[in-house]
Amino acid sequence: MRAYKAASSSWCRRSSSETSSVHAVYVTAVAVALHPVFLTASAVMVVAFGLSWLLRDVPLRETAGSDAAAPLATVKQPAPSSA
Repeated sequence: MRAYKAASSSWCRRSSSETSSVHAVYVTAVAVALHPVFLTASAVMVVAFGLSWLLRDVPLRETAGSDAAAPLATVKQPAPSSA
């Protein structure tokens, strides 16, 4: 049991140093990658904003409110023909 304990503690120390080096590499990689990602997102945003100025303005309706729906309700339907 004692040999197992000594082996596991040396593994933990080794793992800790490896973990810190992997962590440092990971943090550096993320920090280096943020700049091009930000620039790409900014370029996409500027292009999308510019293209939005080219969209044609289409009004949804000419009038608003319940008065506009009233003529639709009063349209007479033709009487069904009896055969």
